[in-house]
Amino acid sequence: MASAAFIEALPVIEFVAQLLGKDVISRPLSDSDRVKTVQHNDYQEDPYAKEFGIKISDKPASVEARVLPAPWLKYHENGKEKDCLPQVGQWNMMNKKMINGMTVNRWACINFSRGVQDSVARGFCNELAQMCQVSGMEFNPEPVIPIYTVRPEHVEKALKHVYHSCMNKLHGKELELLLAILPDNNGSLY
Repeated sequence: MASAAFIEALPVIEFVAQLLGKDVISRPLSDSDRVKTVQHNDYQEDPYAKEFGIKISDKPASVEARVLPAPWLKYHENGKEKDCLPQVGQWNMMNKKMINGMTVNRWACINFSRGVQDSVARGFCNELAQMCQVSGMEFNPEPVIPIYTVRPEHVEKALKHVYHSCMNKLHGKELELLLAILPDNNGSLY
């Protein structure tokens, strides 16, 4: 079984969703939160639910289930390690090379952290590009525009600036990846 690598960008999605005013829950609801929500919404009195004969219990359902063992992951033969068995749902990509790595040609980075100097941000981006290349991805080492550093209070302005600058430079093509360096978790972006 071959593996494909991808970056799950949930924190960025949540960040953009908050910026756009969408409701995104960053953590799963507990059973008691679900029960309170069902009780608060009073689905038993909902006219549409009644019309279609839908009944919603405020008690969580119990489902028998089991956790399947993780499958072995197979990597490219050119890597130092050709396969691995994930432990506790995670694994390390060190010494492994993807069989069909993705391509990232158009990317940018916004640095919202006052504590991260431009040189450190550039170094991080360079190391990320190198690590992706070593792991079997095609990753353009140069961002579309220079890393944009801005105060965390100016999120919307920064996103618009980077978006428009990149669209102008790329003649309408969109970014494939936007990296955001966030400040410590006591900032306004959290």
